[in-house]
Amino acid sequence: MVLLLLTFGCASQQPRAGIQERLLRPGDCLVITVTTPQTPELRLVIDPAGNISMPFLGEFHVAGLTLRQAGASIKAGYRTEALPRPEVAVSICP
Repeated sequence: MVLLLLTFGCASQQPRAGIQERLLRPGDCLVITVTTPQTPELRLVIDPAGNISMPFLGEFHVAGLTLRQAGASIKAGYRTEALPRPEVAVSICP
């Protein structure tokens, strides 16, 4: 299975100090990168219900999670036989 995601453009940034453990909340803008050969960055805003919509995966509830927890949840969603070890990076938009 080949994954093809759409890009919504946002410069990649490393999480700022102290942000890594802050709990995510509605309105936060996230930069999400799933490292596969053809996967660009995504820029997504957490909706009022606390969800983001990931291409091919649907909605993920991320409000109340840390960046690390959100990344682990998304990584589990993308893990397939064709992509057994996806790498996922989640950061706050600059």
